[in-house]
Amino acid sequence: MENRLINIHSHVFNSKCAAKDFLQTSLPAAVPEWLAINIKSFLDRGDNEGLLNFLNRLPGSNAALKKYMSLIRIGSESTQLRVFINLFQQWQKFDSNVAIVGLTMDMDSSTDVENRPNTSLETQLWEIMDIKAKYPNHFYPFIGVDPRTKSGKELADWVNIWVVKNKVFSGVKLYPALGFFPFDSRLTELYALCEAEQIPIITHTTRGGSFNTSKNIVDLVRRQITYCLNPNHPNYSFIKGLLDKYAPRNTNLFKRFGRWWPNRLGGQTNWASNENICNLFSHPANHHIVLDMFPKLRLCFAHFGGSYEVYAKNYSKVPSEDGVGKWYSLIKEMMLKYDEVYADLSYTHSETEALKVVACDMRGNAALENKVLFGTDYYLVESEGSESHLLHAAIEELNRTPGLFEKLSKINNKNFLGKYI
Repeated sequence: MENRLINIHSHVFNSKCAAKDFLQTSLPAAVPEWLAINIKSFLDRGDNEGLLNFLNRLPGSNAALKKYMSLIRIGSESTQLRVFINLFQQWQKFDSNVAIVGLTMDMDSSTDVENRPNTSLETQLWEIMDIKAKYPNHFYPFIGVDPRTKSGKELADWVNIWVVKNKVFSGVKLYPALGFFPFDSRLTELYALCEAEQIPIITHTTRGGSFNTSKNIVDLVRRQITYCLNPNHPNYSFIKGLLDKYAPRNTNLFKRFGRWWPNRLGGQTNWASNENICNLFSHPANHHIVLDMFPKLRLCFAHFGGSYEVYAKNYSKVPSEDGVGKWYSLIKEMMLKYDEVYADLSYTHSETEALKVVACDMRGNAALENKVLFGTDYYLVESEGSESHLLHAAIEELNRTPGLFEKLSKINNKNFLGKYI
């Protein structure tokens, strides 16, 4: 098992595990909200035939939906086990002994109460444990955490039981865009545990993907900013010192928060506003604070900031004070500064131009090359193409540098997982 392929980033949750308004964040803006709600309803009932009939009766060609049908089909599987098997069988064509890292997500606080998932986080995790029991040498799940669900010592003890003691899970998944800051003091005990036990953490880091869909998103940001950045916050003095420290490098969090500070937060009525505001939570500069407190924390920035950041494509969601490509640059800086900081190419691998940039940056830079991981973000990347097609294309592009794909997907991924594989 020393020399096998590892997919470091995938998902196996199905529609029932996702918030009822999850599709509003996953489908293109051209798809109206009422249509996304109806599609989600069919998926939750497992009525695939009814969904297809419903879509066929809609006027027009529904071109905006066509590229998302594979994502919808996979997400409608009756169980997470079936989603996993679909992925596992595709990767077995490349390596019969493949290892799959499945990232769970705590979506219970990602939306308003009435839109919470039909399947609770607890039920989602029990189903994941069942997959682990059936495929113990091929499935390595990460446990999704949110400080609004469990926090402090309770959270650390919970992770310790399932990761360190019982070895059911192999790491921790953070998804700040669902509504919390990585430097939230309620995560401090968790970080201390992860640093001491070398538990790997993967954190979502891109301006796309899922985000908090609460109608009171403005109040959510106010509460989080007030909680984390006021004199009553347990780590306020330390955090403020770091904010001042990084100001000359244009990573001053106060500057970004100033765009959304309570007296400047206006009303919002659309998903785009939520998505833009939630970039505050995901910004990689937030992790400067965490890593200064826990410099040996084993942390992976998922997606390397996103393909549009990697090759500096003009992107309308990028605030002017950041500049296109800033997230990618910040992540590379932290990878070189901290011994245990990594980045993965999941989803970003679907853009050939982004892969070319990363491959070029790694060339001749062993310190960077040793810390780039390979994953696909299955099945969310299905809107860009099938898993097999995108994997073939990524292998071809990366191996323009001989053996690079194998290094990222075998050696680097294994080093990141450490004793948890």
